Amino acid sequence: MEITTDTSFECIKPLAKRNILYNIASATLYRFWARANIRGFLWGSTRLDGEPFQYKGTGDELFKGFGIALFMIFGPIWLVSKLSQIALNPLIYSFIALFLYLLLSFISGIGIWRARAYILDRTYWKGINFSLSKSAIGFALRFLGHNILLALTFGWWHPKMRISVARRVWQNTKWGNISFCFENKSTNLYPEFALGWFSTLILITLWNFLLKYLGVFDLIRNSQFYTLVFGYANFAMSWIFLVTAMAFYRAKALQEIANRISINGCIIRLEITARGFLFVTLKNAILMTVSLGLLAPFTASFYWKYIIDNLEIDIPPENLDAIFEHNEEISARAEGISDTWELPYFDMSPI
Repeated sequence: MEITTDTSFECIKPLAKRNILYNIASATLYRFWARANIRGFLWGSTRLDGEPFQYKGTGDELFKGFGIALFMIFGPIWLVSKLSQIALNPLIYSFIALFLYLLLSFISGIGIWRARAYILDRTYWKGINFSLSKSAIGFALRFLGHNILLALTFGWWHPKMRISVARRVWQNTKWGNISFCFENKSTNLYPEFALGWFSTLILITLWNFLLKYLGVFDLIRNSQFYTLVFGYANFAMSWIFLVTAMAFYRAKALQEIANRISINGCIIRLEITARGFLFVTLKNAILMTVSLGLLAPFTASFYWKYIIDNLEIDIPPENLDAIFEHNEEISARAEGISDTWELPYFDMSPI
């Protein structure tokens, strides 16, 4: 069963142009509707067995979810943090800061799970929607534990976390009444992760030595403007270094995850190369950096097309007869927590 997508530059250009202009005019407030438009375009441009996917989410839902999460969750947490920092001694504040970090990790887990549930519930193929069973609490507790281990190991727990998060999500994903399966097998992602971890450290160190040699640190001490410009440039370069160094690891992880997924006799295979994945992610990182995020429609389509073009799905036709519609409602606030921090879906959304 063939899966194809038509997300060429000419196809997405009108949508991208409108999103860019509206985002500029609204000081990026339009991004919620822009995101819904992009998803609708990508989903609708992707066909499995000749049938297009549909995305029925709206910008209104994303905006409402963002507002609720911002003012009812993150706003109060930020206020408590600031007041504690002013009113309490450093020792007590350090304990409060630790508690807030753990709380935010837990809330982020809820946000990631509910964002996933929202997207799946709004995604249809052959008139049947996807869904995510179970509540977000169990996933959030595991996500909290992963973040603690991630901090204690300076990031080296991430390969274990990556597979564990994917397993939890896919084992609870359904299309209609048919559940996805996630094969349990041993995988060693640490060689690729080690290469990325040490490469990132080396690149960032060399970058800072270069800045010091050029006298940039002395320059920014005397100018707030240069401090702001350098802050963004330093963040952007660190992001590009991370994307570049971790490309081999991310490509291997995506392949491992995709190749473990099955549903009712369906075989899924993702065949991507580290070089190809590096090219598309580095290109996207540079475009997002120089455009301050305004070229997001193009970068999303480039990434989406690369994944879909290298994805193979084989579904026996007789198995489709066993599937009936699953219409469990998901709250319209579902994606608000995740959207507050613009959290990605851990590279899981295309597959």
